Amino acid sequence: MQRRKRILHLTLFVSIGLASLAFLLYLFFQFGMTIFIFATPDIPAYAIFFGLCLIILIPMFLAIVLKGDDDPTD
Repeated sequence: MQRRKRILHLTLFVSIGLASLAFLLYLFFQFGMTIFIFATPDIPAYAIFFGLCLIILIPMFLAIVLKGDDDPTD
């Protein structure tokens, strides 16, 4: 049971980390275009909201849920 929980935690945190990294690279690319090409960044509002949810809300929610999963009998 401990091994399965450890694998679940690792998978969740790696997937969230990769999604957050992809969002930050997207923002970096858009702002880089603004600086080097002098264009307006094409960042829709839903992309910023979705990215902030990935980076802030989902890890907080998972931490709360997984903390309640600490059963010493496992």
